[in-house]
Amino acid sequence: VMDAGCYTNDGYTPPSYTAHERDFLGWCELDTLPENEEVTLEPFGKGNKAYVLYNPNNNNEYLTFEYHNPDGSWDQHWGGYGLHGMLVIHTDYDAGVWYSNTVNCDPEHQHCTVVPADNELLAYDRYSDGVVTGDEWYHNFVSDIFPGEKKISKLDTIENQHYKWFDGPTIMSILQDIKEAEDFSNVTFTVKTKKSGQVEAIELIQSDKSIQGIYNLNGNYICNSIESVKEQGIYIVKYSNGESAIYRK
Repeated sequence: VMDAGCYTNDGYTPPSYTAHERDFLGWCELDTLPENEEVTLEPFGKGNKAYVLYNPNNNNEYLTFEYHNPDGSWDQHWGGYGLHGMLVIHTDYDAGVWYSNTVNCDPEHQHCTVVPADNELLAYDRYSDGVVTGDEWYHNFVSDIFPGEKKISKLDTIENQHYKWFDGPTIMSILQDIKEAEDFSNVTFTVKTKKSGQVEAIELIQSDKSIQGIYNLNGNYICNSIESVKEQGIYIVKYSNGESAIYRK
């Protein structure tokens, strides 16, 4: 509300508070994300229902899952930006950081930010500084929600480097089959909970596609060709067309 949100509808209609904000104010109780279960999320602006997943090592770090749609509530002007879908927010609460108003000043450790559905966070200053065009920034922006413009139907730690704790174990909850109802009445998905040590099935590398980059499971860039991978391990292969696959050497 106090940031870019106040500019919806030319500043006349701020969006609804997020799950983190409402929980902090005591306005709602968040349900823990279930394991191995189908989940239905109704519009947060009306039902006041969202899910939370806590870092088992630190209850001040958590992920919230909430559905926003242009349904006549405070979120009605999201639609003007092409926004409607499930928003995943990663919060790492530190009272001192909030008090000093430096919540997202460190690009390497943002304390309250979205987990982008397309695995790409693009700051607004990249557009204002002329690094990307307004059209490029806009399409990146509307792809932060699930399923969003790019129809992203899955969230896991292999394909999304932002879906992780700053200080904690690997997140074992995988969200699959993320779908938004055609009438914007809900978002549904299935939670699959991996057991410790379990690895997702390895996909075949498709040689007919151009590789944009190869990354380790921490999201660090390694190289841009299979031949250049030196160490054994599991890697994320990102293609130039936006698709990705897993490679095990």
